[in-house]
Order: sequence, then C-alpha cells, then structure tokens
Amino acid sequence: TNEIYFLPLGLCFLDDVVAEEARAHDILVKVFPMRGIYDLRVISKLSRYIQLSKPHLIHTHGFRANFIGRLASLGFDTPLLTTVHSSLKHDYASALKSWAYQVIDRMTRGLTDRYIAVSDAIADELVADGINANKVRRVYNSLALDFPLDSREASKGAHRGESSIRTELGLEESTPLLITVGRLESVKNHRMLFDVFRLLRDNNIDYHGLIAGDGSLREELEQLAVELGLNDQVSFLGHRDDVYQLLQSADVFLLTSMMEGFGITLLEAMAARTPVIVTDVGGLPE
Repeated sequence: TNEIYFLPLGLCFLDDVVAEEARAHDILVKVFPMRGIYDLRVISKLSRYIQLSKPHLIHTHGFRANFIGRLASLGFDTPLLTTVHSSLKHDYASALKSWAYQVIDRMTRGLTDRYIAVSDAIADELVADGINANKVRRVYNSLALDFPLDSREASKGAHRGESSIRTELGLEESTPLLITVGRLESVKNHRMLFDVFRLLRDNNIDYHGLIAGDGSLREELEQLAVELGLNDQVSFLGHRDDVYQLLQSADVFLLTSMMEGFGITLLEAMAARTPVIVTDVGGLPE
C-alpha cells in the first residue's frame, strides 16, 4: 500500500483556545497576530511564510481565514482547500455585515481549488450560490478517535442525576436537566429556547435549564431570563471544559438554532446517549 505521511501546521490569527487545543494534540502552531479583522498586514506576512515553507496544501476554515488565505496564496501553485462549516447568510446578526462578507467571499472564492462541505445542506447552498458542484465534496463532521465513548457505562448513574453539576448548582437529584451548548449569538436562537422553558414553567413541569457557552449576547440573554422570570430555572455556565460530562448528566439536549452546518455538540450529545431535540434546519436532519 502507498502510505502518505504529512506534517500538519496550524496557522492562527489569535493565540486562543484553538491554538491551545492544537498544541495539546501535538500539532505545530504558528500565530500571525491580527489587531482586528481589518488588519490586512497579515496577508503579506503569510504570503512570505508560504514562499519560505513551500507547503503542499493550504487548508482554510472560516471567513477571515478564507479571505486572507486566498489572497496570501496568490502567485503560488499550492492547492487551496476550504472547509465550509456554516452559512455566511446566517452567521452574523447584522444584515449589512452578512451582505458585505458574502460579497467579499464571492469575489475571492475563485482562488479556492476545492471545497469540503460538512453536510449536504451546506454543499447544496454552495452550489446554489454558483460554485461548481464538481469542486464540492461533502465530508461530515465527526468525533475524535479518542472521544470518551467507553466512559458511558461507568457513568450510567451520573446520567440520571448523580452529577457534580447538580451539586455545583444546588439542585435536587431528581430535577430534570435540559441543556444546550454553543455560542451565545443570534443564529443559535436562544429566544426560542426561552419560549420552551417558559412553556414548561407555565405548565408546572419541573426542570432546570443549562446554557453552556459564551458570546456577545450573554448579558442580553441573562437580562431576558430575568424579564421572563426564568432566572431561577436557568443557569448560564459560560465556557466549560467538561461539556461531555454535562451532556451525560443532562436528561435532554436542545438545539434551537436558526441554522447549523452540522452541529458537533449534537454528535457529542448522541454519543453521550442523551435524547436530543433540534430544529429542522441545515444539516441537523442529516
């Protein structure tokens, strides 16, 4: 058999959790710090790096990386691959920003040689937006090979109440936990989630809501929970490093997004054998 060996190198524009996770998995990381999304000086720096390192493949993820990676690779014969995880049409609350980013993406997308779409829904959207179908291949998101599936038997007791999160929040062991995990941004549609929580409360159904994740809408959503009288029944957990354990402890996983490419947290909830209820959008039905 022909074996292919490769050395992955992660190029990041922020030295944040992504870079830290890459290093933790023994992936080399080089950071090209940007002062903001409009700091375009990084393009020339990345271009010089490509010239010196002579990579065999450039692989970009996300609007900023796609735009910068495409321009930095101009003049080189290195194949450029882009993985599309989500829909630019739904990623931003600002209609003007969404429109501007879509225009910029269309202006530069011809520099990408091939696309990976994380679901058929995303692939269909790319083709409908004018990208040649022969340049698009669907590759579903997946869980890491070392994902702790084998821990589910040992934690069966925790799955129905014997969990540290109930102790942490001072909840009764019998209280059903409803959890969502994700960015606190408009596309995740937490207002619908609050409608669900309010409906349960109004029908005297016992529960406690867990919202794991952080984002620009956290303060607004916390205030909304107070206005709806849900603050005693909902806990904002912020960024957590124990998401899998939280999913195991929960009774139901809820995802009320307006759009999802192919939610990894949904895969994690399924792996934790926690029942899932999701909106019929994007790649979720797949």
